[in-house]
Amino acid sequence: ALGQSETLSALSIMNSPRVSDDGISHLRNLKLQRLMLYATPCNDAALQHLANMTSLRTLALTGAGITDQGLEHLKGLKVLRSLYLHATSVSEEGLAALRRELPNLRSTRR
Repeated sequence: ALGQSETLSALSIMNSPRVSDDGISHLRNLKLQRLMLYATPCNDAALQHLANMTSLRTLALTGAGITDQGLEHLKGLKVLRSLYLHATSVSEEGLAALRRELPNLRSTRR
């Protein structure tokens, strides 16, 4: 199963209305360095499943129902360098709070 792969380092999911917050939980044990979720119905609840993915360097949540509250789950991802939040509800203030915890993070909100 995908959630048990030991060699997968990158995963992109695009335009998939069937990817749910619970579905993302199956990815939490992967050692992904790059996770790209484009136009999925995921929201803040999905991010709690990503909190243990400490090898993530790049994360895209484009078009997801992500808010400032969801970003709290990402504060422990110390190697995260790139975060793409196009078409989300994340505010500049929420992004600034995350950057204080992850000073090497480059991010784009729009």
